Amino acid sequence: FSGEPEFVASATAVDGDDVAVITQAATLNIMPAADDAQLVARDVAGVDDHAVPLDIAVELLDPKEQLQLLLSAMPDQAQLSAGQEVSAGTWAVAPQDLPNLMFTPPANFNGALPLVVTAVTTDGETTATVEQEFQVEIAAAADEPVLLVADAIGLEDEPIRLSVTARAGAPDEVVSVTISDRKSVV
Repeated sequence: FSGEPEFVASATAVDGDDVAVITQAATLNIMPAADDAQLVARDVAGVDDHAVPLDIAVELLDPKEQLQLLLSAMPDQAQLSAGQEVSAGTWAVAPQDLPNLMFTPPANFNGALPLVVTAVTTDGETTATVEQEFQVEIAAAADEPVLLVADAIGLEDEPIRLSVTARAGAPDEVVSVTISDRKSVV
């Protein structure tokens, strides 16, 4: 509660049969103070090169307060499905975007990413800040390799040079090539 409720104070003095009473009214000025938001951020997991749904929820204790949400420790080239990057690695997100908020890791990344969500509430001239760290665990997934094969021409009973080139879809992947006759390929 904030506001200016009035109150009355009375003092009574007794001396034998004589009683003296004085009453005075005053105003109590209760200044607003921001309350900590209730913030929950759970660890999530996904696969590289795919968006991962984040599990973040926030609730204000006083609906008259203003709320700002920040997601920080974002790696370069990572993206959110909503919000705006306000500085390197920090995104501002609207509370109404939380239920469908998706995180896309940098291309070909796998491993753990510790992120931080911060809820800043404002009431009047006061603020309250709550932070919570959570992990986004990204599992590796093989990218489709690039395979280039060209028709070959040659003479019977002579070696025929084949034109087969294969390249991994990501720098950390290994590609192998198998060559067989068409009859054995299913």
